[in-house]
Amino acid sequence: MKTYFKLHASLLKYCKERYAVLQQNKDSTKNSIQSNFLGLMMEEIKNLECDYDRFSDAIEVIKLAAEMINLEQNSEDIVAQERDRFVKTLLSYSSDTLDTLSQDFCQRLSKNESQIIRKKAQEAWRAGFGYYFPLEPHPNPKFNLKAFFSTDFEKKFSNESLHAMMKSWNVECVYELNEGGDDYIVATDNWEPLDSSPETFWFCDECDWILYVSHENSTTVGGKLAEWVLSQWKDAENHIWRIPEFG
Repeated sequence: MKTYFKLHASLLKYCKERYAVLQQNKDSTKNSIQSNFLGLMMEEIKNLECDYDRFSDAIEVIKLAAEMINLEQNSEDIVAQERDRFVKTLLSYSSDTLDTLSQDFCQRLSKNESQIIRKKAQEAWRAGFGYYFPLEPHPNPKFNLKAFFSTDFEKKFSNESLHAMMKSWNVECVYELNEGGDDYIVATDNWEPLDSSPETFWFCDECDWILYVSHENSTTVGGKLAEWVLSQWKDAENHIWRIPEFG
């Protein structure tokens, strides 16, 4: 699936760069029409699914999306020129030559993609469908789930330190699953778990780590991420999350 995300990311990068060039001459009617086409094309790409059977299928779906975009009357020739330029760029890509994900990449998962990714999370972490209770006993001890007070965790670690760790593991992108909203795939550099809404968890394709933030001031880490956190936090046991006492 990552190949198709890379295709989408590369095309979005092309559209943004081309759009920026056109914006240098905003007064031009032609440039305005071309910019409108690119804006619509970017929206189409963001809404496309990434569950194609073959790379050639992906190319054809995106090419068809470009052909379906029509603007106001008397702009057909200008739109056709910009469309041809886009399609030429599209056809130049192959599964072997795609760029790496851009640093600002963030794409909403389609319903079908979300189901696939949530199934992976369910099989690996018992997470993905319904509320997540990470501190329930897990049959695989290697996952080593640890929950800390979020306020303490955020004082010790930063988004940047987590980015650096992910890069050392060659993690290009992270899946973000939300209990009450849309799910996303996010480039590691654009991943901000410590500034996100609660009831969200993250992991990568390998499913060998997980990070979960709850609304109860808890941040849970598991797998090799837990091992890394414990290696960096000598008094981690003093910050273990406990059920709040009321009354």
